[in-house]
Amino acid sequence: MHSSTFLFSLLAASASALPATGMLAKAIMARAPPEANVVINSITYSGAGCPDADVASQVSVDKTVAVFLYDANLVSTADPGTVKCALNLDISVVAGWKYGVGKSIDVAGYASTQVGVQAGVDVKLTTSTGSFTWATPLGTSLAPTEQDVHIHLSRPDSGPWSAPGGGLSTLETAITIDPKSSGNTGVLILDTLTSTLEYKKV
Repeated sequence: MHSSTFLFSLLAASASALPATGMLAKAIMARAPPEANVVINSITYSGAGCPDADVASQVSVDKTVAVFLYDANLVSTADPGTVKCALNLDISVVAGWKYGVGKSIDVAGYASTQVGVQAGVDVKLTTSTGSFTWATPLGTSLAPTEQDVHIHLSRPDSGPWSAPGGGLSTLETAITIDPKSSGNTGVLILDTLTSTLEYKKV
């Protein structure tokens, strides 16, 4: 989708954080347990990063992977700061079960920056039982940069999970750009977010 030339210094140093597609493949193989009676009630969106709910979503047939495609989730030095988009999943399971989001997350996008521009991506998971935040500073561009961005994240087994019976879980992305000096230009775009869904007896 986008051309790639140089890498941010910190991304180049963390090649091991690239998407672990094998983890998603294992999730697909696992399949949601039929006895959990998983029902996807709704998926809604809010925030400046997804104006007019401008996000497409798809949940796998076995209900173990959710994919979100953004149309306008971007931030630029023309209006620097932080842009957020909240993905709200309302999922029901039978009493005695709970579900988890974000055991494995892959974020993909694009960045184009001049020297000195700083950028970063945060993802926050919130459920009725707690929250967890992944902070991923992309660093400071040391050279004019055009690159595809790939970030792999994973949530600890301890959670947060949904309450028994399910409920609302929110995955919120926050993308930030700071020119640091007047005249510096840059843009950071998120294209997709892919998350596993898992289920567990209480």
